[in-house]
Amino acid sequence: MEIKNYTITELEEWIEGDQYLRSDVMPISPVRVYSQKKNPHLHADDVVLTVARDENNAIAGYIGALPFTLNGEKCAWNSCWWVRKGAPAGVSMKLLFTFIQNWDRKVLFSEMTPHTVEIIEKLRLCNHKTTIGFRGYSRFVLSEVLPRKKKYLQHIKLLFKAIDFTANVFVQLLNAFKSDEDLRGYTFNTVDKLDKTDAGFIKLFNDKWTAPRTVEDFNWIAANQWVIPVKEAHPEIMKRYYFSYAVERFEQKWIRVFNKKKQVGIFNASIRDNHLKIQYVYASDEAIGSIGNWVANLLRQDKTLCCVTTFHEALSAYLSKKNQFIFSTDLPKYSAISNELASDSDVSVLAFQMGDGDVIFT
Repeated sequence: MEIKNYTITELEEWIEGDQYLRSDVMPISPVRVYSQKKNPHLHADDVVLTVARDENNAIAGYIGALPFTLNGEKCAWNSCWWVRKGAPAGVSMKLLFTFIQNWDRKVLFSEMTPHTVEIIEKLRLCNHKTTIGFRGYSRFVLSEVLPRKKKYLQHIKLLFKAIDFTANVFVQLLNAFKSDEDLRGYTFNTVDKLDKTDAGFIKLFNDKWTAPRTVEDFNWIAANQWVIPVKEAHPEIMKRYYFSYAVERFEQKWIRVFNKKKQVGIFNASIRDNHLKIQYVYASDEAIGSIGNWVANLLRQDKTLCCVTTFHEALSAYLSKKNQFIFSTDLPKYSAISNELASDSDVSVLAFQMGDGDVIFT
C-alpha cells in the first residue's frame, strides 16, 4: 500500500497532465483544485489531498483537506473521505491518521456519518456536536426520495413521477388561493458581494460559533464554487468522481434584512437543483420570523423548488410550526473539532452552521 500526499501545486500538475483522465478513480475534480488554489488560508506546502494506492497502483481510497485558520491557529476541515469497496483492510484508518498527522491533530469535521462519529469518539480525538435541523417539503418528490432510500423502487420510478406530477397540480392550485406571508415591514436586499459593512455585522454574531468565517472567506467561496452545470461537465469525471461535481441548477446569494432602515440580519441562501438551503444565518431574534416568511414565500413562488433545509436552531423552530409543508422531518448534522485545535485556539463554544466546512461550496 502506497500513501501519497499532494500539495495544491502537485494536484494542479496532475489534473493538467495525461494521467488524470486515465485514472480508474478521480479523487478530486478540477474545479475543486482551482478553487483551493485561491483559498486565502492556503500555504504552498499544505497537504490538501492524500491518496492510497494498492499493489496494482489502483486508487484504493483518498481523503481531502480544506485549509482554515481558527483564532490564529492553522488547521483544516476534512473534505471528502472515500474508500473503494473491497479495498485492503486498514486503508480507511490509514487515510484518517495521515490526514490528522498532516495537520498536527488540528482538524475539524462537518457532516460526518454516524460511523465516523463512532470512530473519532473511540479515538478520543474530538469533541463532537449533533445539531438537529429541519427539512420541509412544499411539493411532492416521491420519485427522488423513495428510490434513493430503497434501491428496489428504481424500476417504478416513472410511476412515482406520475404521482408527483398529479399531486403537485393540486398543490399549485391550493397555493394560488394563498397570499404571501406577511413580512411585517421587513425589507430584503440581495447582495452581489459582501463588504466592510457586512463584515462588521457578521462579527457581532461570530462569538456564537465554533469556526466563524470572514467576509474574505465568503467572497472567495462565492467566486469559486465546486459544482458546474451538467452541460459543461466532463463525462469521464462525472463517471469516476464520487462527490458533488455537476448539477442542473446552482445559485447562491446573500440577503440583507432590514427593519425600518436598520439592519437586523443577513443570511446565505443557496439553491441546488430543486432544493433550497439556508446555509448561514446572522440575525437578531426579532428577524428570524421574517426570514422564515421569506423562505415560505420563495417556496410558494418558485415552482421548481420542492423543499428547504436549515440547521439554524431558531429558524428551524419557526419553520417547523408553519402549516405549508406537506411533509417535514428533523435531520441530524454531526460536526466536530479536535481537542488540540479547541485547546490551542481557545474555543469555548461548540456550535456549527450548515455551511461550515466544504458544505457551502456545493
